[in-house]
Amino acid sequence: MKRYLPSLDYLRAIAAINVCFLHFVERPHFLSKSNPLTLLFSHGYLGVPIFFILSGFVLPYSMRNNQYSIDQFFTFLKKRIIRIDPPYLVCLLLVLLLNYLTTVTPGYVGPGYTFDTLRILYHVGYLPALVGKEWLNPVFWTLGIEFQFYLLIALIYPLINHRSTVVWLGILVLLNLFSIHTSFHTVFYHFHYFTLGIIVYRFFTEKNPWCLAGVILVLLLIGYRYTYWEVTTSLFTCIFICLPLKSSYVSTFFSNISYSMYLLHFPIGVRIINIANRFNLTPSGKILIVLASFGIVCIGSYFFFTAIEKPFLLLSKRIRYIPKKEPQVEAL
Repeated sequence: MKRYLPSLDYLRAIAAINVCFLHFVERPHFLSKSNPLTLLFSHGYLGVPIFFILSGFVLPYSMRNNQYSIDQFFTFLKKRIIRIDPPYLVCLLLVLLLNYLTTVTPGYVGPGYTFDTLRILYHVGYLPALVGKEWLNPVFWTLGIEFQFYLLIALIYPLINHRSTVVWLGILVLLNLFSIHTSFHTVFYHFHYFTLGIIVYRFFTEKNPWCLAGVILVLLLIGYRYTYWEVTTSLFTCIFICLPLKSSYVSTFFSNISYSMYLLHFPIGVRIINIANRFNLTPSGKILIVLASFGIVCIGSYFFFTAIEKPFLLLSKRIRYIPKKEPQVEAL
């Protein structure tokens, strides 16, 4: 049951644009709190829960379509690493280069840039937050959570795809209990969002009536930990996934570049705004700088997607799961 869902494109676009603008408008001493852009994107952080819910839906949906089984764990991991890691590692190198160039730019005041080799190596395994190190690009933290989810979903997929409602709901309840006393830097802390995506996947594929009860319980858990903004966004995302929308050029474009935009908007867009912040700009001029930064990030993300991300995306798709062969029984 392989089916293209345009609604996912819209959600990726919404999430990426919101996170991007959030980091632009929250720069200290740049835009005022009453600025229209600040008011519009002050809750742009909600793009992250949208991404998490999408992963909870898309991954099991894709695994079901490709007849994933636990013996294909390493094939699954290989596909995800080829899909996600090359753009991430190229962006990591870009961040290191830009950080170094900043310190050798005329007018820079402060110590020279020092390459922390161990810290860089931790990034290769998405480990900085788990070992008490800071991410070189602040947005990388979600990629660490996503990578943990890849490992987890590859192991528990047979359970969350089980025919028995007791089994798949039970494992989700159990994993959500882990979120009570776990670190922010682990997938279990954020697992309620992934759970919503998984429940929507179950509803989408089989219309199980227990899914509604599951969504309500998870929304109550989110409301207990966060605010009505997170609850509303989560409910909106769950409903939006199932909407029979038609694709558009805009949604497809921003969906395609959403990962590249997520990677690049901080080292490029935020850097532009930080430089502009040194000048005495009018409120209107600052708005133009934010919009110009967004435009530059979009252009850069398009070329980054075309030259770096897309080739590895296609390579990942060419890797196929090999169905497990049934033992042959010879006739007597």
